Amino acid sequence: MKGKLHTTVLILGLMSVTAVIGLVLALTDIYHEYLSPKLISSLSINQSQLPDFSTCQGEWFMVVFSVFIIFSFLITNIIYQFKKFNKPAQG
Repeated sequence: MKGKLHTTVLILGLMSVTAVIGLVLALTDIYHEYLSPKLISSLSINQSQLPDFSTCQGEWFMVVFSVFIIFSFLITNIIYQFKKFNKPAQG
């Protein structure tokens, strides 16, 4: 059990680093390209005239996925640390 949990924490930790990089890239892209429906309607622009990338669907998916990976790592690490420091002393 300890080996599997330790391995899971290690893998999720490495994935979290990648997720943070992806999150920064996605948020930067959203900042530069996203047009909110509220803004579009206030400017009386026909949404069908806009390019598909202006909705940033892939970037929003990356944001949600990255946050999920990071929280999974945090929760798993908390469980691992709790088990590690609350085990009875051997000897």
